[in-house]
Amino acid sequence: MKRNIELLILVIGIFTIIFITLGCISKPEVSSNSIIEINFKQPYSYYIYTDGTNIFEKNGITGQVAIYTYFSDALNNATSNINEGSIFISNATYVPTSEVKSHTGVSFVGDHAIIDLSAYDGTFLNITGCGNYLCDNYATQFKGFKVTGNIANLNTLFLNVTDVARSVVIQDITHQYVANMIKINGATFDADISNVNGFYLTGTWINISSSSTQRATHATIHNSELSNPANDDTYNNSIGINLQSTSQDIQGVKIDSNWIENVKNCIIDNASYTTITNNHLVCYAGKNTEGDGIRIDRLHNEGAIANNFIWVGMSNSRCINISQANSIASSVISNTFKFTYSLYPNPFAEGVHGNNTITTIVGNTFHGGSVNTQATGINITPRPSGSNYLATTVIGNAFYTINSTISNSSNVIAIGNTYYSVGINNNVNESLNYDLILRNHNLTARNITLSGTPGCITMIGEDSLNYMLTIASGGTTKITAGTCS
Repeated sequence: MKRNIELLILVIGIFTIIFITLGCISKPEVSSNSIIEINFKQPYSYYIYTDGTNIFEKNGITGQVAIYTYFSDALNNATSNINEGSIFISNATYVPTSEVKSHTGVSFVGDHAIIDLSAYDGTFLNITGCGNYLCDNYATQFKGFKVTGNIANLNTLFLNVTDVARSVVIQDITHQYVANMIKINGATFDADISNVNGFYLTGTWINISSSSTQRATHATIHNSELSNPANDDTYNNSIGINLQSTSQDIQGVKIDSNWIENVKNCIIDNASYTTITNNHLVCYAGKNTEGDGIRIDRLHNEGAIANNFIWVGMSNSRCINISQANSIASSVISNTFKFTYSLYPNPFAEGVHGNNTITTIVGNTFHGGSVNTQATGINITPRPSGSNYLATTVIGNAFYTINSTISNSSNVIAIGNTYYSVGINNNVNESLNYDLILRNHNLTARNITLSGTPGCITMIGEDSLNYMLTIASGGTTKITAGTCS
């Protein structure tokens, strides 16, 4: 019994000593970088963080920490020591002082890190690849940053990617007062740009260009937003998305579900097989800036433009401008075009302008407005003498315009379009043989000029007896109410 008591006392004594010892050991100090310590558990090659004065760079493999004065120096050292890997940048504000150069396979992941470019007027992050699918084996990612700049610095560019042949992913980036955001050059396959949202951009938001020897293919730009202030001349030269082919053609770009507002040109498409769908495009910047919603500059463009809302607000602006002559252009389907603005009328604006193109225009709505006395719904320029036979098909569209001119050409087939006039003398020019449906509200006179003989005319409206029909082959006929059998 006595032995058991002695053993019990010994055990109690041992636990007492342990408890006292532990109580004397102080707990680790929780530093301002405690969040970073938690993130250190993630598989990153390097971790960049700051105490507000110094920049710390921690090697994710060895644990070694280096201290830098400048953020750009820390990043350049990290990228030069990575073949394939990622750099984590903690939640803080960083001020670049020089260009950061990296290569394919290095990803940059921010924890809502703020990149302050307000004192920097150049390219911040410059990524290059070998331009060959055989040697560019790794994906490159950029995500999780907030970028701020200075509106006076017109040469600022956040990210420049050149000849990175493999996948490039750019996502979850916000920005303001940065002149230019993203530029992708040369051989880049399957770039994905999403959730890039910003304000106050004076240059080009997203630029994809080919080189003389390499092309960019299969890029996707989606679910992103750019908004500038309305009627501000500061943004007279701004461009939303710019696809620029050279001798090598950009192909297969998808532009879907983006919001671009108050820029001079929303989308410039100098590429092939581009698909532009479900976008909200408000394309006017300063009070006197002429610009286009979608401008197609490539000789052969066989993509689709569908389900977009496009609003241009200045004179001589076009919702869709197919500027390249003899182009095999897009199918234009189920879009809403608005080319009216009450404060600054655009009398010569057009919904769709085609320069002698093969285009299908189906199921669109054109709003020209009562102030635009010379606004045009669709204008297809004549076929040049000796050129190939090209045709435009215009089916099932609705026109709310003073001048619902469909064609200046002899090569347009128009079927089943509806005209809701907003003026007294609404001239409608149609071409070739078709069935024509005319609808009008609150109109006392209507002049219709036809360059071909119509197959059937249906008149719908309270003033249907007052229409005058002119057929180019000769003669003027008053149309009475009637329907096709």
